[in-house]
Parts: sequence; structure tokens; C-alpha cells
Amino acid sequence: MKNFLYVMVIFVIAVFAVSCSTPAPSPEPDPAPAPQQESFEQVYEAYADTLILDGALNHTVVRGNTLSEITQAEYGENNLYYFPLIMLASQTAGISDPDLIMPGMELTIPDLSTNLNNPGSRSQIKSFLEKIAGVYDRKNQAATAQNLRDLAATL
Repeated sequence: MKNFLYVMVIFVIAVFAVSCSTPAPSPEPDPAPAPQQESFEQVYEAYADTLILDGALNHTVVRGNTLSEITQAEYGENNLYYFPLIMLASQTAGISDPDLIMPGMELTIPDLSTNLNNPGSRSQIKSFLEKIAGVYDRKNQAATAQNLRDLAATL
């Protein structure tokens, strides 16, 4: 019995010694920015000079505003999926995610007719909408992505 107690004490000491000598885990690195955020910003940067801003309107977001409502109010009920154009035009305000508009943000609303009637701008908008659809795919928002692709196909 005495030998058993000695073995147990040695075992406990060995376990304690090993646990004390194990280095502490290193702290977790800062989380990377959300991939969809980076993707929106990358697409906006690539298409920064796409839109004609002559005749653009300004809109200050107020509590309760949604980008969908603003887009429909400015472009009409059937033009909901042109909301990425407002986001693209509003990049100087630091707005990058259409789902994260906040009261006080200043949106720039480009004139839709002016942009769609210009062949160069129209072509760039088509490409832009297709790229933004890819961002929505990565956000697992397949319906929005498909609606954006469908709209791009009409241009």
C-alpha cells in the first residue's frame, strides 16, 4: 500500500510539472474584416469612375430608411435592384455595405436615365451589377444575386 501511495504522489507531481511547463496558448489574432465587406469595397473601387453624376441628388438617411425604400422612391417600384448604383455613387461617404446604412449618412443618387442612356456608362453598369451579384453569392443571398444578374442581362 505504501508503494501505491508513492506511485500516486509521483504521478500527481509529474502531471503537475508537465502542465506547468506547457506554454500558454498565444492570443488570438484580431479578426479579419468580413469577406463580404472587402468584396463590396473591392468592386466599388474597381468601378469608382463608372457613373455619370451630373444631375445626381443627395439624400440624408433618416431613422427607418432602408436602401430598398430609397431606391424605389427615386427610381420607381420596378427598379429596386438598381440600389448598388446608389452605393457606388456614395462611396465618398464611407458607405460600403448596402445592408448597413445608418441615420445621418449622405447618399448620392445618380440620375438613372442619364446613366442608362449613355452606352459607355450602361456597359459599365452591366458589368458592375454582375460583379456585385458575385458578392451577394458569397453572402449566401442567392435571390438578390440572381435578381442583379437578371437586371444586368437586360442592359
